[in-house]
Amino acid sequence: MLAMGFLLILNLFNGFLFYVDESNVYHRGPFFLMTYLLAYSYIIAAYIRTIAGMLDKSYSGDKHTLRLLIFFPAAPFAAGLVQFICPRLPVACGVLALSSLLLYLNWIDQLISPDPLTGLNNRKMLNYFYDQWVKNRSEKDVMNILMIDANKFKPINDTIRTHPGRQGTQENRGESEGRRKSAFQES
Repeated sequence: MLAMGFLLILNLFNGFLFYVDESNVYHRGPFFLMTYLLAYSYIIAAYIRTIAGMLDKSYSGDKHTLRLLIFFPAAPFAAGLVQFICPRLPVACGVLALSSLLLYLNWIDQLISPDPLTGLNNRKMLNYFYDQWVKNRSEKDVMNILMIDANKFKPINDTIRTHPGRQGTQENRGESEGRRKSAFQES
């Protein structure tokens, strides 16, 4: 990004990337390809990292997010090639905006999924992770679910006040996660 910014600043003085003539007509400069090479090097690096994550068998995260990340560089790459061939057809910015919107919506969905009090995922995420597990599981995979229902927790939380109640709930979550991880390591 810094290299691209530096080149654009230098371009103001000599027009080696692009220039606009007296008639307000855009022209490509002799080193115009440098902008494409720099921009696409970022996209290619992101694409390689995403594919490596998809191929990593030990990755236990959300494969849907990785598919979105694979789409993110692929679509702007194709649109940029179209725009390179037909410079008067401005498709790259629109496709980049749509790809960014998909990533943003996925990110927002991940932000609203945890319960604000406990930090644990809500029922929607339980359904989502279960569906993902069903799609991606092998014959040997086994699912264990631990559900804890704290009866009449709200009056307790209201009596003790919100901050200590939240702190206690988060400590219980940390303890539960620690026991869950140690149980998986033992088996």
